[in-house]
Amino acid sequence: MSRISLVILSVVFLFSCGTEGEAPSAVGPQNAVSRGQGPAEAQPASEDFFRERVEAVGQLLLKHQPEKAFELLEATWPLSPPEPFLTRLRALDLRCRRALRDGVWMSARVEFSQKNFEMGAVVVGEVIVENRSSEILSIPATRAVSSELEGKTEETSASILRTTVTYREYVPDGTLVTESDVGNFFLDRDIRLDPGETRRFPVDIDTLAHNPSGLMLRTYTVSGRIYAPYVLVGDVELPGPVDVQGATIRVYPRGAKHLAKRPLERVREAFRKSSPIHLTLAASYVQPDELRELLEFLVTRMEAPETSEAMRNALVACFQILAGDGLKRDRAQWSAWAKKRIGEVR
Repeated sequence: MSRISLVILSVVFLFSCGTEGEAPSAVGPQNAVSRGQGPAEAQPASEDFFRERVEAVGQLLLKHQPEKAFELLEATWPLSPPEPFLTRLRALDLRCRRALRDGVWMSARVEFSQKNFEMGAVVVGEVIVENRSSEILSIPATRAVSSELEGKTEETSASILRTTVTYREYVPDGTLVTESDVGNFFLDRDIRLDPGETRRFPVDIDTLAHNPSGLMLRTYTVSGRIYAPYVLVGDVELPGPVDVQGATIRVYPRGAKHLAKRPLERVREAFRKSSPIHLTLAASYVQPDELRELLEFLVTRMEAPETSEAMRNALVACFQILAGDGLKRDRAQWSAWAKKRIGEVR
């Protein structure tokens, strides 16, 4: 059994006590012209018209205006676009529906009550599915499919929430320990959300499942994906699967909280005292407004010939924490990465 403990407390979606904020007033699918029901004044269009229409839809998508792009596409289908414009418009339509799915008409995300926890704390988060449109959002739990193998018998295809938990352990000697666990959970009933409504999966992480006595920072990143036969917003079908935007929490050893006060000062002090553990933990607490100063300090110490081997390894661990991407780089590559980030930080 995997050491990672991710427990979906209930596969049954829980009704939220209310909506999370007001439903957006953005254009919903009900405002689009349905295919085959174009404007009465629609007339056969020229190739120049369709060429301009392809360009206009593409520009709207580049400007992150998928709702306007979708309206324009829906008004175009009744005009019977010829090839090669039909193929191009269909490709744009798919891009448009994906954009509407990914944060415009709906949202699927992981949330935790806070970002930092202490070893042994009970960590409970949620996978949240939210309807951000002005129409009903529907995701079926199952669908009937026909099987040709057994004389066209009816079978059932189930919708699945697949979760991925990635655990990282930032050892002060520069060792990065990474483990991942994937879990599949069947939806036991359909999702049907009114505008602004949410449904939630509680998520529980056992922080004692990994090296509870270790004096290092560790992180848990939870993400996911919903596999369903279709997603409907009103009568508009959105393509699947639906990605669940992930979230990361940090778990600190007991007694590390004092390093969060004036963390940059604590970093300098830890380096001066040659304390790899305190250096890495304090560096993780540094806020964005002091990130540039922190990076400059770390790079300078990494390139200083008098820096000890143990502290160089600890500096690598600091860079790993700040990058958070799980990639392994040698010391020269970390210095280059840090200098690049310094140029990006204001």
